[in-house]
Amino acid sequence: MAGLATDPLAMGEAALAAGDWEAAREAFEAVLDQDDAPAAHDGLARALWWIEGPRSAVAERTRAYSGYRHRGDERAAAHVALWIAHEYEVGLGNPAAAGGWLMRATGLLEQLPEGPDNARLELVRGERSGDPLEAGRHAKAALEIARRLDDPDLEITALGRLGLAEVRLGAVESGMSRVDEAMAAALGGEATELETLGELCCDLIAACDQTGDVDRLRQWNRLLSEATHERGELPVMSFCGCCS
Repeated sequence: MAGLATDPLAMGEAALAAGDWEAAREAFEAVLDQDDAPAAHDGLARALWWIEGPRSAVAERTRAYSGYRHRGDERAAAHVALWIAHEYEVGLGNPAAAGGWLMRATGLLEQLPEGPDNARLELVRGERSGDPLEAGRHAKAALEIARRLDDPDLEITALGRLGLAEVRLGAVESGMSRVDEAMAAALGGEATELETLGELCCDLIAACDQTGDVDRLRQWNRLLSEATHERGELPVMSFCGCCS
């Protein structure tokens, strides 16, 4: 506890986990006042995403990418590059930039042993596909990697993406069952990052919109409200609004 109280980087990470975005921003900015640490830029980007939206977050995480590359941390650089590719594709509507960052991440990951970002790579590839069949294949590949690596956040995300792809292909019952399973896992405490729940809400909303299943959305929204009440009414259902 004493170490956490005196380490702004650890304080920032703890604030992110608690959903206290302003406290996280203050902590990471305190680190950057003393040291141009890529981890601080990275954490600040995550806080800014919730506070100001993707444009500010991408700018900050690009600084993190540069810092990781200069320090030779290829895995962290690949992770950030994938995140930037996702935001350019989904949040900022710039597929050219998304493609460039995706290729950069791919090149970095080809030099490394398999890890969680290989699943994220499949998810970003699926996002860029206009074909739900292809998107489903990428989501299934991500799901297999996530389960092989025992990564619950990635498993939840991949389940949601696979379910949405199936819904778009007309396999509504199977697809919505996968989305329901992912929501149950996330609200059951398996997700370790709030962004996981936020992204899953995007898939839930998209799937319900595709099927016109307003009642299902209401049911999950009620449970989300109950689950987030103790954490200060976290705006997970507004996550998609930040992406549009």
